[in-house]
Amino acid sequence: MMNRIVLSLIVIVAISTSAAAQWDTDGPNAALTINGQTPSVADAIGHLVTINVPDTLSLTLTSGANANVGFLLLNGALSPSGFVVPWGGSLDIGTSIGGAPPTGVTVIIDSLLYSIPSPFTVFAITPFTLSASVGAAFAGVSVGGFQTIMAEPTIPPLFMDNTEAGGPTFEDNVVTVYAALADDDSTSHTLNGVATPSGVTFAGMTYTSFFIGSNGVVSFAVGVNDFTPTTPEFFSGFQVAPTVVANSGIALGWQDLGRTGVLDDVTIIESPSSNTVRVEYNNQEHWTSITPAGSWSGTFNNSIPGLFTFDMTGFIGGDPTLDLGPLIGVTDGNDAVGTDYLADLDVDQLAGYTTAVGPESIVEDFNALLTAIGGIGGAIDITVINFLDVGASTYTLF
Repeated sequence: MMNRIVLSLIVIVAISTSAAAQWDTDGPNAALTINGQTPSVADAIGHLVTINVPDTLSLTLTSGANANVGFLLLNGALSPSGFVVPWGGSLDIGTSIGGAPPTGVTVIIDSLLYSIPSPFTVFAITPFTLSASVGAAFAGVSVGGFQTIMAEPTIPPLFMDNTEAGGPTFEDNVVTVYAALADDDSTSHTLNGVATPSGVTFAGMTYTSFFIGSNGVVSFAVGVNDFTPTTPEFFSGFQVAPTVVANSGIALGWQDLGRTGVLDDVTIIESPSSNTVRVEYNNQEHWTSITPAGSWSGTFNNSIPGLFTFDMTGFIGGDPTLDLGPLIGVTDGNDAVGTDYLADLDVDQLAGYTTAVGPESIVEDFNALLTAIGGIGGAIDITVINFLDVGASTYTLF
């Protein structure tokens, strides 16, 4: 049974001061992984590691060059409070108000202070793994986050260090990985009838299948293999105008991708618990410059029909002198109806635009912006953008 932190832990943190909200990071001799993943790598913003249940939750603690050291394994609500501890870093679980020691924290293992009797005390030295089975009933359940205070004999005077904090998020997902898409290729994905029984909604239509393209396109009538993205083609349904076959879809970072195809994939994650369908482009590469393009995703939210979220925070810009795109936007797939809109080079304006007449298309071509800022891997301002069909195929982005 987990016990609340007692006076010994309060004493060592009470002389600390609070700081601006930020996450502590692993040191070279104090590290925590959850199911083999470093939380800040799996999710830089929330430090959450997704576990598809049923599965096993495994917390692994390592101490680098320091073998066989003791530690405090703590559990509490994840909170990048930046509560500074005197040996450096911060405690990022529990609740800290007004500089007070964090509350709502429990001790799972104590082999550092020996202040709390624990059946693990004798055995809790690094390296250490604590595992527990998590069944399907855990989908959507939160067990909070974990962080460790670990002995660090090389850092005087207190000889302690923290791991970063992180937590699991349990999902009952149906995961389909397309790792064998050829260059300039596309394939049809049929949604799982149990995980996603109602399909997904886009531009006023409900679909039980859609096409994914290796160059960053989700489409609904036919697959898109085009590797030379242009806005006129996008407005026409990913084809040279005039539109022959209406092809509504999403430019989810449309560009020429995947020369080497090493470790890259397109993954579809259908989650009954969150009622979402996520399309992930992982470990991508710009074709012409052969530079990393990063990872990004787009999500259909079936709880709000017509809502699609672009998450481009992991996208890495290519060489603007060699790589075209990316294009980011939505299209009804037919240039014969409505008024198409091309945003200027300000994603904030694109994200604040609502169409006046539908159906139509909205897109931003980031190639010109990449050219303007120059350099490979440009820090373009593509982050999270929500697309919402607000009725009668009238769209808004926010």
